Amino acid sequence: MLNSKFQERALILIGHIGMLGILALAWCMWLERSTIFDSSLYSYMMIWREGFYIPHDRRINYLWQWIPILSLKLGVSLPTFLKLVSVSPILFLYGVFAFIVHFLKHKMGGLYLVLSLVVLTRYKFYSAISEIYLSVAFVALMFAWLTMDRSNLLWLGKRTYLILGIGIIALCYLGHPLIFYPMGVLLIFDYSLQEKWVSKNHLVWLAATCTLFILKYVVAKGSSYEGKVVEDFQGNTFSFDFLTSTLDLYTVQIFWRYVETQWAFPFLVCVVMLIYLLLQKKIIASIIVLSSSIVWIIFVAQLNAYLIRPHLFMIEGYYGLLVLIILLPFVYAKFENANFVHLRNVVALALIIFGLHRISSVRSFYTHRMNDVKQKISLKKENDSRNLVFGTNQATWDTYWFFWSIPFESLILSSLDKEQESSVILLDNNPSNEILEEPFEIMLGTDKDSIKNLNLDFFNVDQSPFVQIN
Repeated sequence: MLNSKFQERALILIGHIGMLGILALAWCMWLERSTIFDSSLYSYMMIWREGFYIPHDRRINYLWQWIPILSLKLGVSLPTFLKLVSVSPILFLYGVFAFIVHFLKHKMGGLYLVLSLVVLTRYKFYSAISEIYLSVAFVALMFAWLTMDRSNLLWLGKRTYLILGIGIIALCYLGHPLIFYPMGVLLIFDYSLQEKWVSKNHLVWLAATCTLFILKYVVAKGSSYEGKVVEDFQGNTFSFDFLTSTLDLYTVQIFWRYVETQWAFPFLVCVVMLIYLLLQKKIIASIIVLSSSIVWIIFVAQLNAYLIRPHLFMIEGYYGLLVLIILLPFVYAKFENANFVHLRNVVALALIIFGLHRISSVRSFYTHRMNDVKQKISLKKENDSRNLVFGTNQATWDTYWFFWSIPFESLILSSLDKEQESSVILLDNNPSNEILEEPFEIMLGTDKDSIKNLNLDFFNVDQSPFVQIN
């Protein structure tokens, strides 16, 4: 078994390069990450409340929101606050990475986390508050816990090891409910590689995973759309045409398009490692990776079955969790040959560079979207109103994908310069008479957030009725 200091340092260096690359992207793209789609609502609500905003029982946001909220208490500017909204979640992930690498002494565990964050990610990175993206950290932490050299923690007894493992799984309850699936696959995969088919720890951890998922599903069922989709998925699996109907879905076409283009390189690497696993006669482990990947692909296709257009921001986020499964042969492989070890390190670095490049390559979509919002804001003078309603068409959809968050995005973008007057833009072909005739008092998309309570240091909102632009 090759275990040189050089190899350890190489893994640490590669891991830090990846995390620093992610952090650099979060810093450079702070405007895109903190003001578009869901992030705009989160940023707005944190400012409006000067406190936490935790919808859908996704309490993982407590682990990073305290940083930008503290900055609000200290009186920072709006751009500084938004930069912290973008960077703080990555600092949380970096903290988990550092804990795995430098406390648990598990270099491959840190690399697993980094690769999981970049390999299949593009559009989803531009959501600073994505719970499904942040939840990846807990699976990587559990991988390190399962495979670490326990001699590095001499105080760790068998019972403590079991209980702390349950604690790591329990952390998933803070995040996105679907993260329990790759967590369960990880446990079953690791269990399949055990020399003995009796492992109390694995059985307890699997039971904890299933129990917490059921609890999370029941709690979140009424507050997030995933609950209903999971329920529909369970019902549809018993229909005779389930597989046929799945293959016909537009979301499956999107998946194959990704495999053939954006994911070709990492999928090739994972296929090669799956073949290597088979050559090592790890048949059951190979079946687990392959079957669980297929199940996840089908589930995500059904989860987004209602989509008939490429809402890549949503589709990619769920498909992205597949990386936690397909990377397992890569991070579990044990090479005796030094050349193979060097090759894996080179491939890992190449995958990180590939992922960082693919993330940055789609920035133009968000830049174009923001510029279009700013162009609409600029029409306020000639229409003698800062609150404007615009119609939509196919071209508008291609630029925006989602319209609901535009009021929050326009409010924030128009307020970045403290001397500017805040504007609110709405995209709607059939706006209500109420917003066109009555004073603007309640922020669109909410039912109680009076604009009168907004931070005057950040926003200068016009309470005049909206003006419709034909």
